[in-house]
Amino acid sequence: MVWRRLGLDVILEDAEISDESFVFIDDRVNGNYERNNNVARQNLHRILFTPKSSEMKITFTDAAAKPGETLMFNYVQIKLFFPEE
Repeated sequence: MVWRRLGLDVILEDAEISDESFVFIDDRVNGNYERNNNVARQNLHRILFTPKSSEMKITFTDAAAKPGETLMFNYVQIKLFFPEE
């Protein structure tokens, strides 16, 4: 089975996205418990960005999803990031 990037994305207006951003694709075959081999898979998006103004618009979209596919956003966190110098 081939694991893939799910069709969920975020659009950040008035922001510069860092090259260090990435998407982790969950490729587990088995769950953590006995008889749990049909686990849900997830993609973890880590998007590092610098806002270009004091306000910006964030849009979540499933436009890249396959027709009829059921996907969901489970958790969104926005926090300050200070790179190491």
